[in-house]
Amino acid sequence: MQKSLGHWTTYGGGGVEYHPGSGNKSFLFGGWLLQRDLSDKLTLGAEIFSHGPQADGESDETLANFGGYYNLSGQHHILFSIGKDIHGPNEILGYLAWQWTFGPGQKWTLFPEREMMYKR
Repeated sequence: MQKSLGHWTTYGGGGVEYHPGSGNKSFLFGGWLLQRDLSDKLTLGAEIFSHGPQADGESDETLANFGGYYNLSGQHHILFSIGKDIHGPNEILGYLAWQWTFGPGQKWTLFPEREMMYKR
């Protein structure tokens, strides 16, 4: 489910993760996010995510994250996030990633900006 209004977007959802095996538990999970486009290049947001116990003896967990993405071009993006448990184990998590998007009708190249430089 998603709703956008101007520069703001909010979305979320949930489900069930099937976790077979000795000592494992299937569990419910869900999350919700609010993000804002600060420019054509930068979007920032925050999310809450929660899930049930994944194994015998574990507790449920709720995390709060802050992150976003920076569009280097139409095909290249830097994604980042950092967060912390607000219920459950005391953990900090984060990531930094590069995303390459492509699809039908797009030329597959790692650096389309460089090709434009040589065509001038």
